[in-house]
Amino acid sequence: MSTATAKCSASPATTESCAQCSLSSYCAHPGHAASGSSPAHGGHTLGAGEHLYWHHDPMQAFYAIRSGCVKSYVIDADGTERVRGFLHRGDLIGLDALNASHAQSSVQALVDTEICEVPRHAIQRPSPTQSELQINLVQALSQALDRAYTQAGDYSAEQRIARFLLEISSHSDDPDQLELHMGRRDIANYLRLVTETVSRTLTRFQNRGLITVNRRRVTLLQRPALMRMAGLELPLAKPHAVVSFAA
Repeated sequence: MSTATAKCSASPATTESCAQCSLSSYCAHPGHAASGSSPAHGGHTLGAGEHLYWHHDPMQAFYAIRSGCVKSYVIDADGTERVRGFLHRGDLIGLDALNASHAQSSVQALVDTEICEVPRHAIQRPSPTQSELQINLVQALSQALDRAYTQAGDYSAEQRIARFLLEISSHSDDPDQLELHMGRRDIANYLRLVTETVSRTLTRFQNRGLITVNRRRVTLLQRPALMRMAGLELPLAKPHAVVSFAA
């Protein structure tokens, strides 16, 4: 399969979204800025539904999300789509290919998404001045492993959905107005549930006073209770997050 077209777009040298990006130390390095190779000097824009790359495509670069949201997925031997994760602003795309030459999944934009690109060699053979980049990559990998272990465990639907809502709420500067770009079918796929189970569980949460659901918006009312249900000891974000469900 061929990599989907990503439209190049001029970008400001820095934005607020850059501050939380794991590649910021690379972009800010004077050598990269001077050479024009820094992602901060330009990005790619993916329209909703477009693919950044496909499973098994050659991996020549890694990417960071400046805005928007993408879905990582594979098609199994039976032809069934398996969602591997959702990536948001500040997340890195392609970490699963660090030890491979080809993409380990397909990556599709769920909404209009702006990304920055870093050549593969810049991450795999960083200079001594890029120790911060290495530290950030290790942290990003650790977070990705934590999410993977959580979903791989023998957890109930309530535990999975509580953890998912809290995880998504941690990606927003304003957790009171958090937009969830993926539909419930994709959420169910990612959590290894069925769509009806996701809907029923959200309804139970509302009946128990943990959340309120108003069309596309879900307000988290009882964060401590959701944290206990999810098996978390510390909050992932500020209280009272509001989640908007895409159609």
